[in-house]
Amino acid sequence: MTMNLKKAGVAATLSMFALATSMAVTMAQSDSVPRVTVNDHPVQFDGQAPVEQSGRVLVPLRGVLEKIGAYVEYNEQTHSVTAYRGSTHIALTIGSTQARVGDHDVTLDVPAQVMNGSTMVPLRFVAESLGARVSFHPDSDTVAIWSGQGGDRGQASSAVLPPHAAADGAELVGSVVSVAADETPARITIRVPSPDGLRSVDQDLVIRGDAKFTFHRSNDTERDITLDHIRRGEQVSVTTTEGGRVSAISVIAPAFDAGRAVAPGAFHGEFQEMTRRDDGMMVLRMADNREIVVAGDTPVMYKDQTIHVRDLRPGDDVTIAVDPVTHHGSRIMVEGK
Repeated sequence: MTMNLKKAGVAATLSMFALATSMAVTMAQSDSVPRVTVNDHPVQFDGQAPVEQSGRVLVPLRGVLEKIGAYVEYNEQTHSVTAYRGSTHIALTIGSTQARVGDHDVTLDVPAQVMNGSTMVPLRFVAESLGARVSFHPDSDTVAIWSGQGGDRGQASSAVLPPHAAADGAELVGSVVSVAADETPARITIRVPSPDGLRSVDQDLVIRGDAKFTFHRSNDTERDITLDHIRRGEQVSVTTTEGGRVSAISVIAPAFDAGRAVAPGAFHGEFQEMTRRDDGMMVLRMADNREIVVAGDTPVMYKDQTIHVRDLRPGDDVTIAVDPVTHHGSRIMVEGK
């Protein structure tokens, strides 16, 4: 009888130990480590992983910053961190919530600190202070960073026609996809309706050296411009001659009706928020309550990169090219920083 009680006690102890171990493992697994990407590429961390503290993600000093093109210095005597990117520099001190961006003092929610021998810095503050864009996607627990240089270029879903595909003397009306003013010869790609009118195609065109460029105002007047003045998303009328080469480009001022852009044209405003429709399309609302519909995979141009619609942030100054067939936004340009 005594032996049976001892066995029962041992069994109960082992059972409780197993339960406690299981709970500890479960709790450890639930504390997920934030995933970090730079220009859509996952960042691998050796040693100390990113951690979340007071709602802020801290990352090892060099793991991310060098990937966005920043030069990083750590001064062991002063326990200070300095990071440079272009003409911008920031300075932080370990354990202090005071930091400096250029000539301005700022206060941090979470200070830089040392964890397991690694210097950890607040990711969003450092990256955005150095000119990068930071977005958090809670569905995948991912912090997405866009450095604004050398990122992967997304491809538009429309077809692309080869150069010289336009007929002699043709006039094409469409939205600008890209301008290569520095190439020889210069080129322009515009998005136009396909011959069947059911979709859009990207037309790649070679520009003659003596081509004329104008801006057509809404009051039917024109002024001369240069190729460098033509921006992505603008509506243009292109005249071709000599085997399809461009002889003239006229930028068409966007038309508006009751405060809403009328396709074809360009939709411009300060982005406020987005909602998803039942059909999967996204409705972008501007600060002045104007709205435009875009697909979830619509290319968003940020500096020289293509990012995602979900990475738009309130306050972004955006220009949206309007597809002349669907009247939906076909390409989004984030202006400024």
